[in-house]
Amino acid sequence: MQVKFINSTEVKYTHLKNIASNDDLRPVMCGVYIDFKEKKLVATDAHVLIAYPIEITDNDSELEGVIVPVEYFNRLRYMVALPTKSKMTLDIEYILTDTYAEIHWFGEMIYRCKYIEGKYPQYNNPAIIPNPKDFPEKPAEVGINAHILKKMLLGIPSANPQTLRMETTTANKAILFTTTNLDYDRQIIAIVMPAMLNAI
Repeated sequence: MQVKFINSTEVKYTHLKNIASNDDLRPVMCGVYIDFKEKKLVATDAHVLIAYPIEITDNDSELEGVIVPVEYFNRLRYMVALPTKSKMTLDIEYILTDTYAEIHWFGEMIYRCKYIEGKYPQYNNPAIIPNPKDFPEKPAEVGINAHILKKMLLGIPSANPQTLRMETTTANKAILFTTTNLDYDRQIIAIVMPAMLNAI
């Protein structure tokens, strides 16, 4: 297997680390899912989920995707191996092989890590992602935990103006946020579970 991709939305380690779970009992959710079919990086802690678009430049794999540690996207970890002058113009390749997730710089491997074994949650399940619905007759109230909302916003790269569209079906269903200022294939998608209003 060899899959190469480009981090097209400039998502950083800090964004992914903020969203991914830190629960050692759920190691799969502590990682980042690289979805080959949908061309996305996905991170979640079960309360908030964000899917970032990527550009896949080479793919000979029959797998739907793999799970990598969040550290795979920590540039500081592998930049120490580069000459000082080169760090300002870091041109890297993300390459996934049968055994390792690797980072290459001008054809040379400078970092690699093993995959996380397990099955990632079906984040694109129609039962989770809501169909947009208008509420024209009367105002509707939807509860969102402030901590979770802040966490979601911190997970969106600041390079992209944070203009978001919110969509939902009912007050107790998942809430879908999408960036509205980017092309469709570069949209960042976030899913947040609502909070009970009487519990806020």
